[in-house]
Amino acid sequence: MALIAIVVPQVGEAIAEARLVEWQVDEGDPVVNGSVLFIVDTEKAEVEVEAFVDGVIREILVGADSPVMPGQRVGTMLVERSKVPLHAGTDGKAEPSPGDVRPTTGSPEGSARSGVPAKGASPLARRRARELDIDIPEVLSAVDGKVSADDVEAFSRNRARKTPRFHRLGRLQRAVARATTVSKQTVPHFYLDMAVDMTAVVSHRGRSTPRHSVTSYVVAACVLALAEHPDLNVSFKENGLVGREEVSVGVAVATDQGLMVPVLADLTDVGLADIGDRLRQAVERARLRRLVSSDHGLRSMVVTNLGMFGVDRFHAIINQPDPFILAVGKTGEQVVAIDGEITIRPTAVLSLSADHRVVDGVTAARLLGSIVTHLEQLEGSVWS
Repeated sequence: MALIAIVVPQVGEAIAEARLVEWQVDEGDPVVNGSVLFIVDTEKAEVEVEAFVDGVIREILVGADSPVMPGQRVGTMLVERSKVPLHAGTDGKAEPSPGDVRPTTGSPEGSARSGVPAKGASPLARRRARELDIDIPEVLSAVDGKVSADDVEAFSRNRARKTPRFHRLGRLQRAVARATTVSKQTVPHFYLDMAVDMTAVVSHRGRSTPRHSVTSYVVAACVLALAEHPDLNVSFKENGLVGREEVSVGVAVATDQGLMVPVLADLTDVGLADIGDRLRQAVERARLRRLVSSDHGLRSMVVTNLGMFGVDRFHAIINQPDPFILAVGKTGEQVVAIDGEITIRPTAVLSLSADHRVVDGVTAARLLGSIVTHLEQLEGSVWS
């Protein structure tokens, strides 16, 4: 057997510090590849960190509700030496077999996982306090005994009654506020609007089972357009451009805690059906604040859709280091002239926000035009 480290992965761009929310396993537990080991809370989401090999949890080094950093060792696990991944280091020492490892026992006060004494706060209460930006000691001063999630909710409501004129932003909302402020101040945005005839999309949706969202069609069109313009699959960094091979598209998702942007990674040669399925799953994880590691990463561009709220058109703010964000307005009937005849067609407006350090107006117009063409024609195996 070999002993390997369990470390905190890099969960998103520029994340220097996070918080280990809770462990989903105990010392001595057997785990399989893909099972959830622990949950990490960043400013943007709670991420489930999964095992990358079968093994047995040997030791938990960092308790719940503790600050951690990417790359930090938080535990160890025993694996068969023949199954040790290439990227996992071992200490080269023989270890007891899994049968010799037993779960630790004892009171909550002595557990490495608890992080609080018995008269402190439950894990659910601590999580809810983080979401509401409440310090547990404040609640403890008003509660006799262990703090529950209901106590945190009651404290929050009471605080709101006392300070009705001020709403304190949650961690995610503060992160979005900081990022959008820096981006708007430092990125030279410019905007292009283009109307798209959605007749083909409306017809295709009516025939499809399951019925995919309009956003799925737009994401698929973006992937095809970027494949035609690979030189635009880049980001600006320190007076240069960083290119990437795979096409990955982020999708803006509104949650009760703020805006989140899960990534649909490596969409090259992926069809509409798979895009629709992956999008539905990513949206669900975002709304539950249960994003996984694969939901983070570099984005070729982002799609944001407010058409379902009746918005005709809007211009979105780029989230660095993304080069583009595409805003989608509502699809509505419009009177148009086609071949000299007046007719009514379902039409939407796409608005592309672009980073002028990455692209000029003509090149961005070609990209937007390609997206529109693919939505109007729906040609190729991608749409089947």
